[in-house]
Amino acid sequence: MNPQTHGMVVEAEVHDCAVELYINDIPAGLCGIGINQKTTIPINEYLIDGINKLSVLINPGDTPDAVLLPSKESKAAYGAQPPDSPLMDIYLEKETEEKKDESEESDDANVSGNPASQPGRRRWTMTDVNYDVVGLPALPDARFTAKVCLYPVGVPVSESKGEVLMSLSWNAEDVFKELREEEQPFPRWTGTERDLGSMFGPMHWQKASSLKLDEKTIEQVKELMLQIQEWIEEGQAEPIITMSVERFKEVAAAYALPAEERKDMFSRLLREESVKDYWIFETPEDEDFSFRLVAGGKMIECLGKDWQPIIRGVPDPEEGRFLYPMMIGKLKGDWLIMR
Repeated sequence: MNPQTHGMVVEAEVHDCAVELYINDIPAGLCGIGINQKTTIPINEYLIDGINKLSVLINPGDTPDAVLLPSKESKAAYGAQPPDSPLMDIYLEKETEEKKDESEESDDANVSGNPASQPGRRRWTMTDVNYDVVGLPALPDARFTAKVCLYPVGVPVSESKGEVLMSLSWNAEDVFKELREEEQPFPRWTGTERDLGSMFGPMHWQKASSLKLDEKTIEQVKELMLQIQEWIEEGQAEPIITMSVERFKEVAAAYALPAEERKDMFSRLLREESVKDYWIFETPEDEDFSFRLVAGGKMIECLGKDWQPIIRGVPDPEEGRFLYPMMIGKLKGDWLIMR
């Protein structure tokens, strides 16, 4: 693929559920958080030569380190969900009205041969929901669609349709009888894959050591996070760039951007912002870390319990907030920032 002419994105739309999207076992983003029921995410930097996989985790666990465990809270990916607000109430009221309208239209359609009205086809409703399960129950209207699409560079994604290269869809109604009888319906995986041909050459994270999140590794990563945060606070870009040389090259190549220019921009950002009064960072405690293995165990994603990067500035009403997302791995014994 030529990134000067085309780019790839993953698009998703959900209803009555939340999902996390993965490209080659690398988390690309969440959908179904707050009132966000649709998302579009660039994914060039996660692609590899040959076979690529699109995976979707339906109703992930509460925090990144518990993403594969059933939720103990009321919503999927609970740590990422915004606090309830009057705005949310208004949205939910609107959604309820839309559901009512859809239901009435469906009732009309049933008269003219909708499959739900045919013999042997039961129409499931909220009264059929089994709440006596581990984690979140299955809802009859839960569904999602996800697809990887190819777009020409410069074409607004929201205003056109790209070439669909991979697609997934899931509808709880299709399997609701079995789903409502499961002791633990969620989280659950679904996925698809396709040979996309030549992308951007081998990625250095593919050659990284396989990792385990044992106590020793977790302590090493915590220390590394605190060190990187200290460098950022002090405006020291060079040691971070040294750990990120291949990442800068690979991400720049994936989006047809000059790697040296990206490094210069990062250095200038730290140099100029670190002297300002707002440049203050939160100090994470042990209970704030929420590390998880990604990319088949080749990298560790460094997040907090709220699904935000663990390295984060204190929010400022005028300047906003500095966030430094990263996935780290070990290559030839050295910790590197790989994505």
